[in-house]
Amino acid sequence: MIFITTKKSTRIKKGIMILSVMFVSNASTDDCYAMRIGDPYGGGTVFWLDQAGTSGLIMANVDQGAVTWYNECKDVPDAQSTNIGSGKDNTEAIIKAFPKDNSRNNAAWLCKNYKEGGQTDWYLPSRDELNEMYLYAKVLAGGKADVRGILHFDKEWYWSSSECADNRHAWGQAFSSGDQNYSRKIDGTNGVRAIRAFNNLTIQQFNDLVASERVGKELLIAIAKRQDLDVKTLQAIAENKAADAELRRDISIRIGGKIDAVLVQQNVRIDALDQRLMNGIGDAVNVLNLRIDGAVNTLNQRIDEIGNGLNQRVDGAVNTLNQRIDEIGNGVYQRVGDFTETLMGMFARRIRKQ
Repeated sequence: MIFITTKKSTRIKKGIMILSVMFVSNASTDDCYAMRIGDPYGGGTVFWLDQAGTSGLIMANVDQGAVTWYNECKDVPDAQSTNIGSGKDNTEAIIKAFPKDNSRNNAAWLCKNYKEGGQTDWYLPSRDELNEMYLYAKVLAGGKADVRGILHFDKEWYWSSSECADNRHAWGQAFSSGDQNYSRKIDGTNGVRAIRAFNNLTIQQFNDLVASERVGKELLIAIAKRQDLDVKTLQAIAENKAADAELRRDISIRIGGKIDAVLVQQNVRIDALDQRLMNGIGDAVNVLNLRIDGAVNTLNQRIDEIGNGLNQRVDGAVNTLNQRIDEIGNGVYQRVGDFTETLMGMFARRIRKQ
């Protein structure tokens, strides 16, 4: 039997641990953006990003109330855009057209006066922006059309800032079904959920911004909440002057946790590799032993076959020899008998002559 052991796994583990920490610290994040859909940021929650990931929309986390679109029947031509990105301009046009309205009778004013997160640029979403907000809630609702109760959407209908091509209606959306339709501006009371826009940054751009120390505490805290940041980015956040002691402590714990997680993961992989190696060695030894046993059995069988063949040949030779001896003996006996008989005949003839 063959037995093989190894004591190199500990050294291998230490080497891989060091490489793992280096990998976590140096991982490239050039294509990773600072904010993602669902991230808390800027007084609310990111619910939409453009295809490039460079700009996005934030919605307030709660409704601002339920009011009419405005307080009188008047056309607002500059507030009729419906596409994404037009909500802010629509809102400003409504505020300009109705400077004496307020948060109690005008949805645009209700959003303008919203100051959550210290932000002052909230506005009433356009029709398409409102729909994106609904679609985000629908995803969280598991695809159900009725999203009421998700993200604190409690109203049946919500206002957009997009006016219809008359002086009586504006676009709204049913958060119970997703339908978009006209709603009367002056006497229709719908829910209001403010949004604001922001420019997104890649992690690399964020790191550059952190290095220049031109980033505020709010962005630092918002970015730090992401769970997929690498050690390099976390270190940059902790080293920024805007980071307070609590944020630095939390980041230190996260960095330690990331390194520990990597080490644990690598140890698990190394243990699995060790086990596979030992299993492979054991399997090889077993196969080798089986092959040796098979060779020994084959050799013994061959020896037995040779021995049996040799015995048979010896027995055959002995039998042949015995037969030959018997034949020779029989011939000798025959010749002795013939000679004796001839000799007796000769004696008999001589006796008769005398």
